[in-house]
Amino acid sequence: MRRRRRCLALLFIFSAFITPLGFFYFTISSESGKFGFSSEHTSGFQTSEVAEQPENVELDFKSFPDSECSDFSSNVKIDYPECLSKMQWIRNGWKTHQCYADNYIDGSECSFRYYLSQVENYCPPMTETIRRNGLAKMSPSIRRLLPIFDGIPVYMKTRINRLWKKWKEGAHEVMEKYEATMTNRKKLNVLVFIGFLANEQKLKLAKKSDHGGPLGELLQWSDLLASLSIIGHHLEVATDKDSLRSFESNVKLYVYQFSCFQDTYVKRYTCFYWSVRHPGEDAAAKNKPKNVCSILWKYKERGPCQYVNGTRQQMDIIFTDIMGLNILRQYHRQFLFNNRCRIRLLDSFGTHAEFTTKTYFLQNKRKLSGPYSQRNPWGGHGLDLRQHWTFYPHSDDNTFLGFVVDTEGVDEKRQKTLYPSALVYGKEKYMWENAEKPIGVLKKFVKIHATVADLEDVNEKKTNKTSVFDDVKNHGFLNSQEISELLDTTTIFFGLGFPLEGPAPLEAMARGAVFINARFEKPKSRKNYKFLAEKPTLREWTSQNPYMEEIGEPHVITVDINNEKELEVAIKRAIELKPKPYVPFEFSPAGMLLRVALLLEKQEVCGKIARSKRWPPVNQMKIFKTINSGESCEKTCHSQKMKCESSYFSIINSPSLLQRQFGCSSTLSDASPFAPFNCTVQSSAHLFSCASRPPLDVVRVCPCRDYIPEQHAICKGCL
Repeated sequence: MRRRRRCLALLFIFSAFITPLGFFYFTISSESGKFGFSSEHTSGFQTSEVAEQPENVELDFKSFPDSECSDFSSNVKIDYPECLSKMQWIRNGWKTHQCYADNYIDGSECSFRYYLSQVENYCPPMTETIRRNGLAKMSPSIRRLLPIFDGIPVYMKTRINRLWKKWKEGAHEVMEKYEATMTNRKKLNVLVFIGFLANEQKLKLAKKSDHGGPLGELLQWSDLLASLSIIGHHLEVATDKDSLRSFESNVKLYVYQFSCFQDTYVKRYTCFYWSVRHPGEDAAAKNKPKNVCSILWKYKERGPCQYVNGTRQQMDIIFTDIMGLNILRQYHRQFLFNNRCRIRLLDSFGTHAEFTTKTYFLQNKRKLSGPYSQRNPWGGHGLDLRQHWTFYPHSDDNTFLGFVVDTEGVDEKRQKTLYPSALVYGKEKYMWENAEKPIGVLKKFVKIHATVADLEDVNEKKTNKTSVFDDVKNHGFLNSQEISELLDTTTIFFGLGFPLEGPAPLEAMARGAVFINARFEKPKSRKNYKFLAEKPTLREWTSQNPYMEEIGEPHVITVDINNEKELEVAIKRAIELKPKPYVPFEFSPAGMLLRVALLLEKQEVCGKIARSKRWPPVNQMKIFKTINSGESCEKTCHSQKMKCESSYFSIINSPSLLQRQFGCSSTLSDASPFAPFNCTVQSSAHLFSCASRPPLDVVRVCPCRDYIPEQHAICKGCL
């Protein structure tokens, strides 16, 4: 009797859960838009997809003679270096797992060729008319992201909602302009693990964001989630450690019964366990199902095939940050080892080659450091430098991810107020320290506004001392919409020199304000500036925002704010300029969607790549030698109006090329961030570097490529 009641209870729980879930997914599955947009939804810690109807694949392998399917061109080893060995293996091994037959292999040469060319990408296709497996479709529906909203901070939810109209417009724009590029993309399984939110209990970063704390990381994660969802990849999102833990570490099987099943409406596995007996636990709690299916468990090896029933089984890309990487290293070492090349690390300031391996840094830490610290706590991860994705396009070694500038509500016809005003860039009181002189100059010409969140009311605490905040209208903490409205009426956005490379100057420029960018008398770096002392980069900041410095007038004026005469001229000039709102394309929704889609589809750091399949294409490469002593490849390429492309280093790192360039009779090898140089080849792939500046007697060989204006990450021949 008890067993019968228990079965009825379990049946009721299953019905209560599955029936509304199935109805919900059936309802939203009909949503669609222009350009073949599909609609998807999420559940729990992941974005789950509405199951598409399986394709009726009719492959007549008999229409191709076996001799034609096994006949390859003479250059197949160059374009597809693993093809012949894979063909040899699959002839003998295709019966070792059922998934090969599930992917239409029937023992014929043509079925082998089909599998290795269309399902996997090891061989050239027999014909271009055969379909590709698992394509990503543009999906500008916010419904895909709604279920993850419970696990992300309020700021992120608000930003995604606020900008969604712009994201949809960007999706239509990028499809109209770049339809060929945005179609026929492989659908990927992408894990997004926001590590700093997993430490929220300790760091309180999300909580601080609601009261004036740093927003750059939250802003970028928000835009990345929106981009990945819209470009149509299968998205898994984790913001805590428990989402990654496998059930074995959390569930004692002698206490619990465990069950996994494949949802008929959703292409995913759902896992539950029920307490069978547990001393001291009441009956209601005992029979309550609990989701224990972790993301990592889902992507454990389930067989050798990439696709089963049209669904990709492997994890393809893992976005995380340095805190998230440390969590993976601590709790999931084997998973990290198996997927190291799939990591994409959000790294605001970037990482240079000298800091990516612990060995090189420890051997050279004195000359790489200044008086404040000789530590490298944020480096030493041993990743390919292209796996570090940055906030601005500041380092040619790293990959530019970027973010989207908020232009919601921008009206290009709106007139600024007749009386000029300035909003000072600095939302915490410490940022105004030692700013009395430049603020005093600014007060002569404009009315000053501030958004300092931690400033005490001067009326409550009167002193005899003159304050830098006298005659400054402080609005306190403002949310994104309120700041945007304030910038709409502001003439000047005034930088005090800190924070470095935040998003606000671009947002001010998008509202028609002139950004006064603080130039530094001496460039700041980890060798002379405490804030940068432990950053894994040797970059030198010539101003508060070097990217804005390059944009220049009429949107940006870069000036030494401590030079009174120069500053007065700059302020008067800024009042006269009256520029129209402007956003570089790479910081628009369309620009970010194009960039992220291309990088995920084309950028490859796992394994060897045939020369003909490299991206950026090898035919875009130009080779130059450094001209001036101590010059980096980055600077050499920039002087040619090009970018240094670090993926090309492995191509030019050859004795024969150095012999042609330098007339060497023989060559040496060295593990150095300056190699290849003179007659020396590089012996450590981790040390290929665009940014490293060599000693005076070293002449470097530099691989460069062009780039699309206002889209630094993409070359003109990359689309």
